[in-house]
Amino acid sequence: MPNYQAPWNLMADLTWADLYARQIRKDLKDLTPTIRKVSNSTELVGSTAKLREQLEGAHRTIAELRTIAASDPRRPNSK
Repeated sequence: MPNYQAPWNLMADLTWADLYARQIRKDLKDLTPTIRKVSNSTELVGSTAKLREQLEGAHRTIAELRTIAASDPRRPNSK
């Protein structure tokens, strides 16, 4: 049985994800100049690679959500 979530819960999760993504963008913008000044450490390289993998996974999830939403028969016709 699929995990049912009420529409308002879905919207709350999407709103939370949007706010979180905005904060990540801001943090990355603030952090990038500092990282450029710091020497490359193994820990830093590993952490940035992990972040990239996680963000790529989030991007794939967004693509899946877009596909599911586009194929939902309850979706209003946009024509």
